[in-house]
Amino acid sequence: MVIGDITTRNARRYPQKTAVVFEGHRLTFSQFNNRLNCLIEALFDMGVWKGDRVAVLLDNCHQYIELYFAIPKGGMIMVPLNIMLGVKELAYTINDSGANTLVLGENYLPKVDSIRGEIGGVENFIVVGSSRTGMRSYEELVSKYPSTEPVAKVSEGDLAYLLYTSGTTGLPKGVMQTHRSMVEVAVNYALFYSLHHKDIGLLAMPSCFAASLCAVLLPHFYMGCSVFQMKEFEPKAVLELIERERITTSCLLLPLIFSLLESPQREKYDTNSLRAIAFGGTSIA
Repeated sequence: MVIGDITTRNARRYPQKTAVVFEGHRLTFSQFNNRLNCLIEALFDMGVWKGDRVAVLLDNCHQYIELYFAIPKGGMIMVPLNIMLGVKELAYTINDSGANTLVLGENYLPKVDSIRGEIGGVENFIVVGSSRTGMRSYEELVSKYPSTEPVAKVSEGDLAYLLYTSGTTGLPKGVMQTHRSMVEVAVNYALFYSLHHKDIGLLAMPSCFAASLCAVLLPHFYMGCSVFQMKEFEPKAVLELIERERITTSCLLLPLIFSLLESPQREKYDTNSLRAIAFGGTSIA
């Protein structure tokens, strides 16, 4: 199995089931898979092919989740960029990864502009939000291309992600992950959670963290579960979401778990639906 098989299978098995919810956006598995296919066709048309690296600099949004699955489904390699990197580390990571395409949020345009002259290998810029001359609009690309399943020969041994370390002891270092290794991660976490396709996962950490991919998105989608994504972590909002949507599983860093336990609103909300939380360690994103 490769990453793309997960979303294609979910679209076939659970076409009308909710896949992703982010603020006012709610996508079924069918809609989600169609958007992936449109994006892949757009990348192909831009000359981005199998083995090319696509870097991503975004805050939490449903497009980030789409990119995690669309890029490897098309045979490319996704490079999530830590949103907390300084401009020097950001330029280094983009260049070191060999990315020829950068997907960024409009709020990161000033930061990217400041290093534009240092990242000459990047030929394609795709903006989530308002774009500008010389850059493509993410949503325009998705709306423009067909949603047919792409013709991409992807094998289990191909690279799917290039995840960078935090760089706390030096410059960030890239960790290569194949389709096979990431599917195995998904299976291991699914077993840890004892996931059932009726479970509902919560993604409340930054999407650029490896734990968000490995401990939330991959295992939950592997089992056909719905995932609720939050723009940012805020204890009261998390507790409200758990109660309202009957969240069953999540992965949180220990400081975030402590902030939930110590929240003065904790006793006001019914969190009995939450049965398993993976303890996220130091992110390698």
